[in-house]
Amino acid sequence: YNPMSNDDMLSCRFVCSHDLFEDMTVTKIARRFQYLIEQLFSMDSNINQTDILVSPITKLSLLLPEEAYEMERIVFCRQPDIMNEAPASYAQARIWLDERIRFDSKNSQVAIYNMPFLHRLSSGGTLSVSKLRQALQHVLIKHSALRTSLYFDTNKNILMQKIIDHTDNKELFTFIESTFETDEDLNIIMHNERGNPNNFNLLI
Repeated sequence: YNPMSNDDMLSCRFVCSHDLFEDMTVTKIARRFQYLIEQLFSMDSNINQTDILVSPITKLSLLLPEEAYEMERIVFCRQPDIMNEAPASYAQARIWLDERIRFDSKNSQVAIYNMPFLHRLSSGGTLSVSKLRQALQHVLIKHSALRTSLYFDTNKNILMQKIIDHTDNKELFTFIESTFETDEDLNIIMHNERGNPNNFNLLI
């Protein structure tokens, strides 16, 4: 602010290096800063003003009006001819690539994704195996992320994710019953589960 000026205008100057910023980038930064100032001090009724006395500064918008309008117009929807598959996400692609490298059948397999948990029933407690299987089945049916597998589409040359349909009578998980008599037997079972490379398999 220049007190010697008669226009009562707040003026700002941006000093930026051409080695780091392009002209378009500097212009966009200046416009965003100007819009922030307008939200605080402008008397224009078309601008959504923010009262900093009663509202937090986080209520200020860094998006320019035309950018906000463009975002409102964007609608993401599932394609009508594709019901249960889509291109894999970046995170899924990384896991798939890591699995291809580490879990290749020609190489020594490392079960890095296994996280075994041991739950011991209290003395005299009982557990219905059939109800446990049914409960696990309901969890898998409810959460489609737990039924998502990956496959590489050779025609499109792209990694795809696909939700396994629970209505096609396909077994969604493997349930293995083991018995033990001593703590040493239990430790062996847990060790084998921890090192089993087949427990985590994303591929169809």
